[in-house]
Amino acid sequence: MIKKFIYITFLLFCANVLTAQKIKLLNGNVYLNNEVIMKYERRNFNSELKLFSLDTNEEIADFVEYSSRIHINGGFKKLYFTKQNFKIESTRLKSRGWKYTIKVLLEENVISSKGKIVPKNFKRFSDKYHENLNEMIDVIQTPNCN
Repeated sequence: MIKKFIYITFLLFCANVLTAQKIKLLNGNVYLNNEVIMKYERRNFNSELKLFSLDTNEEIADFVEYSSRIHINGGFKKLYFTKQNFKIESTRLKSRGWKYTIKVLLEENVISSKGKIVPKNFKRFSDKYHENLNEMIDVIQTPNCN
């Protein structure tokens, strides 16, 4: 019985490792399983990431990380898809780096494995990750100076 359990656990672990997507951000290129799918540019001390299409060099997305201990606990990430004029703000994506954010977008098929934006999956992704940050903001009361 224990041998079967160990064997099944090992098989599940191997299947997970073999199907995992490997993302690399290297020399201005986004790699998925060692294949270039997009270009990127980091700005503002790594707090902003712009994604560009591989074939036309057109900006397809602009991601910004906001760090704020005063208003929203730990900050948030804003993901803006340029052509589609679609924006998501999330504290759930804030805690990890840009590689993780791109991996989540690939897993949710918002970005295809060829590096193309898939707008039909925006709604599902938004339902899962978008948060109403206005409800989370701790408003600092300032005295009325009349």
